[in-house]
Amino acid sequence: MEIIQPCSFCGNRETDLFDTRKGVRYCRVCLPFQTEPIAIQVQPFSIEHVLKLGYALTPAQQRVSECILTAIQQQKDVMVDAVTGSGKTEIVFASILWTLKQGGRVGFVIPRRDVVRELFPRLVNAFPFSTCVEVYGGHTDQLEGHITVLTTHQLYRYQHYFSLLVFDEVDAFPYVGNRVLKAMVKRSVKGSIIYLSATFTPYVLKAFHEIGGHIERLEIRHHQHPMPQLKWIRTWQFLSYFLMIDRVKIWVRNHKPVIIFVPTIAEGKRLFQWLSLWIPKGRWVHAGTPSRDEDIEAFKQGKVHYLVSTSILERGITLVHLQVIIASADHPLMEEKTLIQMAGRVGRKKEDPNGEVILYAQVVTPAMVASYQRIENANRALSDLF
Repeated sequence: MEIIQPCSFCGNRETDLFDTRKGVRYCRVCLPFQTEPIAIQVQPFSIEHVLKLGYALTPAQQRVSECILTAIQQQKDVMVDAVTGSGKTEIVFASILWTLKQGGRVGFVIPRRDVVRELFPRLVNAFPFSTCVEVYGGHTDQLEGHITVLTTHQLYRYQHYFSLLVFDEVDAFPYVGNRVLKAMVKRSVKGSIIYLSATFTPYVLKAFHEIGGHIERLEIRHHQHPMPQLKWIRTWQFLSYFLMIDRVKIWVRNHKPVIIFVPTIAEGKRLFQWLSLWIPKGRWVHAGTPSRDEDIEAFKQGKVHYLVSTSILERGITLVHLQVIIASADHPLMEEKTLIQMAGRVGRKKEDPNGEVILYAQVVTPAMVASYQRIENANRALSDLF
């Protein structure tokens, strides 16, 4: 394949992915994101940025927070490998505050708009005197602020704009393997990047270390209780539907909300039709559900007792007393990181750090075993401290 001058936006070098219109060459890979970037305005220094967290960090969180800040002050990129429910968001607040006080702008980027909407109020409360804006598809009226919470797809609007970019769930869809989004991240930053996830692979961590990145680990949840371990039940798929009825009824009767994760839309639709015959006040949500936001909000308010969901809810949602079922856990789409994130929805609140994560599968897959072992290792690290 002929090698030509790469695209200045995404770095594409493949000849067949370029075209010409009216004598002007353009790249078809990143064409939807080609636009004039936001003109950078001079930041006023009269604002007194403050952090109001409302509670103290745990000793483990405080240690990691200080190490991240030191690395940022040394203009290093940071990768934070932290278990689900450890308080990843809170441990970057000190670095955000320091950046704001230097007159810089902060971006907090997340692959999915659901999580943007979940996180935005927390940042508004934590930085009450700073201007916070949220930017995602259909919500782009205000683009500039001291702190911008946005989806990865919206980064095309910003060029060398952020002095600090916090990238949460960096290994989640649709960012993984998307070279255009990767280029947009690099293009948007003029300072450091903090990468956050609970499911970095050893390969990713090693590669990041080799290029001079700073790595921090946090293996303890903020409430210092162990993560609920996976429990799997081997059975035929149709039989698992009967078993789920009894399990969900018990939880609902005890006022415990339930998420039932499914690997595909087809199975989700089929499973919800079955469960709704026996258990009322449920909803079925996936990326294309028109009423998704309303259904999720009703679930959080207790008006809906259970949700059947694809992986769209595997990250971001936190709810007290939440229980999780993973249907067809042996499906190829149920990778190790997916199972860990789904399980990580349980036991996140200090008021109820326990809960159940039940997997239904016909066979036990390597991903299931690896997920179990990863949670076991994290819990062992916690027990070693006490």
